[in-house]
Parts: sequence; structure tokens; C-alpha cells
Amino acid sequence: MYAIGEGLKPEQGVADEERQDAEESVKEAETSGKISSGPAATFAQSFVQFGVAAGAIAGHAIATGIAVVGGAFASGYISEKTINLVSGVLFIVFAIASAAGLF
Repeated sequence: MYAIGEGLKPEQGVADEERQDAEESVKEAETSGKISSGPAATFAQSFVQFGVAAGAIAGHAIATGIAVVGGAFASGYISEKTINLVSGVLFIVFAIASAAGLF
């Protein structure tokens, strides 16, 4: 448990460096004209957020639809026992790979 707690603590100075890099990037964008301010910019940003949300919802709906149709198709050729076995093994493989930091 001690090792996990130590691993979760941020390294000294890393947060300060990241903050400085972010501030420099923002200043550079402001001086180059990439960031605008005012009512028009605020209005445009609200549409960007709507577009991101709409895209995420649409993408999730499409992926779910493909999964349902694909599952219905696969169920005609593969037994439920095989699907359960393969999905369980894949779950364990991805859990180990994630824990090892491969993804």
C-alpha cells in the first residue's frame, strides 16, 4: 500500500513545469491572434461544445448499434458459451495489459 501511495504522489516540480508550459502556450496563442475574446468568441465556443457533445452521442449510438447487430449476427454462428469464454479471457488480458502500462 505504501508503494501505491508513493506512486500516486506527483513528482516535485513537475506540476510547476506543466503550469509554466501552459501559461507560455496561452500567452503565445493570445499574441498570435489564435485566441479571440468578446461576445462572438463566446458564442462560437458554445457551438463547439454542442458539436462535441452531439458527436459523442452520435458516435456512441452508432457503436452501440453496430455492437447489437454484430452480436445478433454472431449469435447465429457462435455458441453463447464460446462468447462468454472469449470475452472473459479478453477482459483479463486487457486488465493485465492496462496494469502493466502497455496501453
